[in-house]
Amino acid sequence: MRDPDERKEFEMKDFSLKIGRKNWKVKFVKSKDLGNSWGQCDSPTVRNPKIFVYRGSDRRNLVNTLLHEVLHAVRPELSEEAVTETADVLERALNRLGYEISE
Repeated sequence: MRDPDERKEFEMKDFSLKIGRKNWKVKFVKSKDLGNSWGQCDSPTVRNPKIFVYRGSDRRNLVNTLLHEVLHAVRPELSEEAVTETADVLERALNRLGYEISE
């Protein structure tokens, strides 16, 4: 990772991410596309898997949600509780490194 002082401004653009042997599409969407959740993750077994993250949430929640959904993609066998705890710890670790994730 680059020095936090040298990173470019946070950008919320859709992107692709290689997870396992598949290219996942990560999309930032409106709340109406997610129903009652902050994010969603396709099953890794689908042909063209996608991760959806609510674009209207504050930066910290958006990053936490992205971590959470990526964890589901990488380790689908983990419980919701394990994924939530791990995403929270990773977010705090990034903050401790100086990558503050606040508005």
